[in-house]
Amino acid sequence: AQIKCLECALNVLDFLKGHYIVKQLYAKHGKIDITTSNNSLTLPLHTLDDKERGPELSFAFHLKKLQLEDITIVYKHAQPSIQYIIKIKAKKLKSHLLFVQPQWNAHVAGEVVVQNIQKQGITYAKNIPITLHATLSYDQALQKLIVRDAQLQHQKAEIVLQGTGQVQKPMAMHWAMRGKNSDIQSLLGFFPHPWSSTLKRYTPTGHISFDLRLHPTQQNRAMQAKFVVQNACFTLAQVAQPIALAQLAGSLSVPDLQHLQTAAVKIDTLHGSLENNTIKGKFTLRDFTNPWLQSNVKALLDLTTLATLFPHASVMAMQGKVKANLCFETSLAPLMHNATQWKVMNPTGNFQIQQSGFTLKKYPHLPAQHITGHVMIDHDQLMIQNLKGNIGKSDFVLNGWLKNWLPFLDNTQQKTYGNWQLCANSIDLNEFLWAKHVPTSP
Repeated sequence: AQIKCLECALNVLDFLKGHYIVKQLYAKHGKIDITTSNNSLTLPLHTLDDKERGPELSFAFHLKKLQLEDITIVYKHAQPSIQYIIKIKAKKLKSHLLFVQPQWNAHVAGEVVVQNIQKQGITYAKNIPITLHATLSYDQALQKLIVRDAQLQHQKAEIVLQGTGQVQKPMAMHWAMRGKNSDIQSLLGFFPHPWSSTLKRYTPTGHISFDLRLHPTQQNRAMQAKFVVQNACFTLAQVAQPIALAQLAGSLSVPDLQHLQTAAVKIDTLHGSLENNTIKGKFTLRDFTNPWLQSNVKALLDLTTLATLFPHASVMAMQGKVKANLCFETSLAPLMHNATQWKVMNPTGNFQIQQSGFTLKKYPHLPAQHITGHVMIDHDQLMIQNLKGNIGKSDFVLNGWLKNWLPFLDNTQQKTYGNWQLCANSIDLNEFLWAKHVPTSP
């Protein structure tokens, strides 16, 4: 330890009488290094063994006020199977410390900066200013640490932490973490570096409440959590406008934190919107290494805004409303790399078209209008029932099915085929023949 400024206030007579009471200890500008390389950690003041002390004696130490300012604490655990470094700078930290052999008790409050937390080369936190209040107990005989109601506040995010376990087995500690109405952007500071970098791409905002538990199993370490997100918003590279989430509630399960392919997130309630489109649904996301999404979505879609948000090369304009009930599953890897993968979505569901229309770039003088009907999807087959409307001055009623329709969304040259029944009361052939000679560009 290197301390540039150290002040201590105590009653010498009390010390001589065996009453080890320190009224105040003040340390400023320095660094404390703690390194362990085995399965034990022994704190100071454990100076007498049972034979020397005798059964009738009990060693006690009381530090009424400990104040640290500008002190950097570096803890290194170098056990071969578990290697990690914790570096914390105490800006202004006050503590009440009581030691009655063999147990420490402390209450800590103040401001610290978590400069670095690394575990086997992975950065979990870096330069995070935190305001904290915590009650700690440590039993040296049992090597057991208890953390009670530790409140950690970073910007507009507050976490309440509780934990218990043996110090010589840090990965076997039980932890419970709660957050109430915390700001999502502020909360990202607590996330491991690889995760926070990934999540920041989507610029999430809003508030979240959660209850998270970390607990060891026989061979690994597991995580369970429940969460509620409110008034949130995030962005996707493929969508021009932010996606709003009025409410999102679900759970997280990671049976083995060393193998994230076992992880799963379940969204039981989702109420969201995108421009004039409303979405409700349930989602399940599995395998964080290669995310696989399963969903059941109900939506009211505004075709005008969808045509702007998701333009298609052959469509000039769209209008109208569509009620959708859709189930699909797909890998998210292509979506994260600004690509689409319609072939593996395996969609099923139905669409109710309400007074809709569209105009194709190839035939700008033949707008399709007043279209109503039902469309059902069963994987790569699309079935149409009583689809009716107008194309130019002509009317139509269409029933049938379309096979291998998904490649059309990717503008590929694969063949799409089907079986149709088309009925019409009036077809203006002159209009269709004249449209063939209309140039598509000036």
